[in-house]
Amino acid sequence: SAASYVYKRQKHVLTMEKVKKSVFPIHSTNYEEGCGFFVGSYYFTSGHVIRDAENPFIIINGHKIKLVNPIFYRCDSKDSSGLDLAIFNIADYEGALELYDKTLDSDMNLISMSYRKLGEEYIECSVDVKGVEANYFIGLTDENLKSGCSGSPVVFGNKVVGVMTAGNNSGDNTPCNPNLPIN
Repeated sequence: SAASYVYKRQKHVLTMEKVKKSVFPIHSTNYEEGCGFFVGSYYFTSGHVIRDAENPFIIINGHKIKLVNPIFYRCDSKDSSGLDLAIFNIADYEGALELYDKTLDSDMNLISMSYRKLGEEYIECSVDVKGVEANYFIGLTDENLKSGCSGSPVVFGNKVVGVMTAGNNSGDNTPCNPNLPIN
């Protein structure tokens, strides 16, 4: 019924607003852009964002929190059996996201939430899973994502399925690999 649809849609919007409050842009002194998110008190992002950012930090409720001494750090995104991930334990904040604990299927429809332009532009887009290879999956987005989206969560509801690590955009709206779509 129409009332049931409206209720489900409102519930979805409330859930997404709560989920969105778990996503924070990463700032740095060299303006290297990136994003990350909280699962409980753990802040996740891509390892290459932390590698490339000088003095990375996030801002929560007006307080600057430095991203130093990750409890886990790997930056080998060129190897599909490797990881591109950094995790920090930040006890002062609790996020609404959880980890997805099921098998990822091709053709799943997911959502990515990120910030670009040093946290000024929020982007939420649909991600269709097109293939899975070891620790990585290929997703086709309905937005043309650029620098700054790395480290953002890819979610199914409030469950994190993956971390955005690389795109096919060279930064000037041309594909890095011309055999694949830019998004």
